[in-house]
Amino acid sequence: MKQERRKFIRFDIPLKADINVQFSTDFVSFCRTKDFSREGVRLVVHGVALSKGSVAAVNVYLPGNDKPVLVKGKIVWVKNNKGELETGLTIESIDKGKKSDILDYVYGEWRKKNKKNSKWISPPD
Repeated sequence: MKQERRKFIRFDIPLKADINVQFSTDFVSFCRTKDFSREGVRLVVHGVALSKGSVAAVNVYLPGNDKPVLVKGKIVWVKNNKGELETGLTIESIDKGKKSDILDYVYGEWRKKNKKNSKWISPPD
């Protein structure tokens, strides 16, 4: 079994996003987060070529919020997963308060999702 090397849990909650690689003129490609952690984000990207080591800016959209959260970072891996282009981004820059908002949201959704799938039985009184 492969040993987990990550320091922080990844919350597998998708969020709408768009990406700008190497800070070209506009956010040029729709994407979505596949999972999010304190240090990184995995994205499923459409319509843009990516390469390891590139710098990217990602607008992440939280449900109910009009303004996206800007996440800047470095692409640390890229792979084709069953026809979807996935990439791992190490977070290098994000507003601390906005990061907290994202983590609060994905943690809450993750808890709801896992509570539904849990087989845990409460102890007798």
